[in-house]
Amino acid sequence: MFKNIDPDKIGDLEGAKIAIRLLLNVIEDFQSQILRLKEEIQQLRDENNRLKGEQGRPDVLKNKDTNGPSSDISSEKERKKPSVWKKSSKNEEIHITRKKKLTVDKTLLPQDAEFKGYENVIFQDIIIQLDNVCFQREKFYSPSLKKTFLAPLPSGYTGQFGPGIKSYVIIQYYICNVSEAKILESLRYCGVKISAGQIDKLIHDHKGEFQKERAEILREGLKSTSYQHYDDTGTRVNGKNRYCHILCNPFFTYYSTCPRKDRLTVIDVLMGGQKRTYLLDALAYTILEGFKIPATVVPLGGINQDA
Repeated sequence: MFKNIDPDKIGDLEGAKIAIRLLLNVIEDFQSQILRLKEEIQQLRDENNRLKGEQGRPDVLKNKDTNGPSSDISSEKERKKPSVWKKSSKNEEIHITRKKKLTVDKTLLPQDAEFKGYENVIFQDIIIQLDNVCFQREKFYSPSLKKTFLAPLPSGYTGQFGPGIKSYVIIQYYICNVSEAKILESLRYCGVKISAGQIDKLIHDHKGEFQKERAEILREGLKSTSYQHYDDTGTRVNGKNRYCHILCNPFFTYYSTCPRKDRLTVIDVLMGGQKRTYLLDALAYTILEGFKIPATVVPLGGINQDA
């Protein structure tokens, strides 16, 4: 292309136009070559990263210009007309706790009015009110046994507060992220006589009631199926690396955060943190023999069937 440019003719207006036009063509050709080479270099870099086990450059889609002119429709899905949005009814999912019939003032009805049944209208609402109950527990005393017999309390009634307040405190703190001070303020506003220390006890499980329930969930969950799914993921606890172990089946999910994820940790999670126990039976000794474990390591004393 440069051979077509005559320097002696650049002084002429027409010659200058021809020279500039040829130079622009050369620049455009070089620019296209540079872009093509850049793309090829990036592809080689991505392939090199993949061979090293790393990830290549992600494919980032360009932003759509919603303010500019509409672009050409490129797919059958985009050619379809947008459907008109309709609000779906949720009444079928609402659990009805009570029904109340509303009557019409008969004095306002004309003589020829006929009864046509009822028209249902559903409203969702909650009731927050005091439920301070005083249980009168029967009490008997046996002089011969020197023992007092007292009627048991209903399930969930322990300490000074019923299951409603306990559930409310747990939901507000762990699900709604409400501070203890605000939980105290809301309960006192409703008329509950409670202190900040008592709320702290309900939240942080000082008596270990949550841990007992957690152990029961694990025990019953392991019984519910003949198989379990186990996985772990890294997590941070107070600035330190830990592992969250997830044990589950279709009926329950059990979480346990531990410093490690080795085989013994998995055993501890399956046992719910209980002390490890070992069974030395005929199968155990057969496995030890198959792995050619030295006799100095194999437990002595024979096989204990009751272990």
